[in-house]
Amino acid sequence: MQTHVTHHSLPVSIKSLFCKILYCCRNPKDKFVSLWHFGRKLAPEETAEYPIETAVEAFCEGKFIGGPFWDHVLEYWYESLKNPNKVLFVTYEELKKQTEVEVKRIADFIGCGFTAEEEVSEIVKLCSFESLSKLEVNRQGKLPNGIESNSYFRKGEIGGWRDTLSESLAEVIDRTTEEKFRGYGLKFSC
Repeated sequence: MQTHVTHHSLPVSIKSLFCKILYCCRNPKDKFVSLWHFGRKLAPEETAEYPIETAVEAFCEGKFIGGPFWDHVLEYWYESLKNPNKVLFVTYEELKKQTEVEVKRIADFIGCGFTAEEEVSEIVKLCSFESLSKLEVNRQGKLPNGIESNSYFRKGEIGGWRDTLSESLAEVIDRTTEEKFRGYGLKFSC
């Protein structure tokens, strides 16, 4: 199951029993840029007059697409520290930098370890951003609500925020990140 629901809001049946939760988080600046472009694809007329500076401010205040990013991340981070056998916290950046290592860690966490190296590399290849974004269904398809499947694929790069954010806007997000995550031991690369 894939969800954007906060840990607090998950049903008790998911938080208890035998369910394991894999939480993948992204650098806040890249996360903002991803949401910014996604929102512009979904509602081009409404977002055309919405300056990026206003969007960054809304993101930092927790009033942007998807709600308060900071609280969402911290809930799962805390749960991963409190219950490491039930919640695994991974970052998109680590998945991109050391994909096979992270895929093995995920597989071990869910109890489905690999028996051979070629299995890992084949799964990594099949599940790569490049492979998934080129599938016909993701290039041409539409979801039942009419959203084009390709809206979910842009670049998938680490540090892509540099193409969209000015240094001053990046600094606003960095200051908010530092403020919100201070004392939790949570750090992001890029």
